[in-house]
Amino acid sequence: TNRQLPVTWPMQMRLHNLPKRITRRKNETKMFNYEEFKSVVADHIKDYLPEVYANQKTDIQTYQKTNQTLDGMTIPTGERCSAILYLNPMYEEYRNGKSLDELLKGAAALIVSAEQEMDVSQVISPEYIRENIFMCLINRSNNQELLSTVPYQKYQDLAVVYRFRCSQEPVIASGIITKAVQKQLKLEDEELHALALENTRKLYPPEVKSMNEVVREIMQRDMGAVADFGPEAFSEVDSMYVISNSEKYYGAASVIYDDVLQELAGTVGCDLYLLPSSLHEMIAVPSRFADADALSQMVRDVNQGEVGLEEQLSNNVYHYDKEQHSLTLATDAPEKLESRQMEPGSVQMDVTVEEPNKPIRTQSRSR
Repeated sequence: TNRQLPVTWPMQMRLHNLPKRITRRKNETKMFNYEEFKSVVADHIKDYLPEVYANQKTDIQTYQKTNQTLDGMTIPTGERCSAILYLNPMYEEYRNGKSLDELLKGAAALIVSAEQEMDVSQVISPEYIRENIFMCLINRSNNQELLSTVPYQKYQDLAVVYRFRCSQEPVIASGIITKAVQKQLKLEDEELHALALENTRKLYPPEVKSMNEVVREIMQRDMGAVADFGPEAFSEVDSMYVISNSEKYYGAASVIYDDVLQELAGTVGCDLYLLPSSLHEMIAVPSRFADADALSQMVRDVNQGEVGLEEQLSNNVYHYDKEQHSLTLATDAPEKLESRQMEPGSVQMDVTVEEPNKPIRTQSRSR
């Protein structure tokens, strides 16, 4: 992390009191195995945190995240809030030569910054959840364990699952709707899906932009004005479109709305191929300009090299028939999604729903 811990913390004095096995990484003759590593992190993370964490109990559990299962160490940061530090990517950094001292410093800074950035408290009642349910798409074959705990609908090789928004500022945060929460809400599967369809369009309106427009926006954001760039600078992406939503948050689910695809197909004058760029967007290409198998290979290559596993949606390409108003698989790539893990040392302030029928106060940092 680039964030620095407050200078008022006696961090250097703390380090002198740590066990030698934490500070002498370069001289170690034996590397910790994963189980030992987890124990060391749990035992010493609070030595790197402010005094307010001193009496908090750490707990390591297994979490079903999108496309993967991770070990997360929870550290309470409030009455009903916990920071979750994912240990699997930290261990990979350790194996690659990073010292435990560096890893623990970075993890502590992430935990503190997560709590500071997510200064969001929301009393969440069943009524609040109903008003803030939205839908998103995830890969079905990669998430069998997760799907056993949540309501969902099949959608080609994907699954429509449901989340509820619990904050929009300073960062977007949401929690997943489990079967237990669904029972608390007293919603049947069909009612839940209908409610999510309605809410998603209001909370995160679908948005379609040409790749030309998206590239210009990125360049303007990163490089300043692009008025001097002529149309020829973007000619290679003139026939590509990005389908997402207003917040670029689980925006791939926007393809579920037929009117969104129908309007775009009408604009380009033919059927569409849809490429799953990530959970947050799909790229549409006029079918007359491309080959589905070549596009699928491109998607697989990008997934393998550029997209974190937790962000991947599918290796397949989809075909939208504008006459039939139908979306189907254009390819068949059954291999499981695989790629690099989530960012090392990732911290997430998780949303949990407990004590049915009682207001819930929660704080979250999530994507």
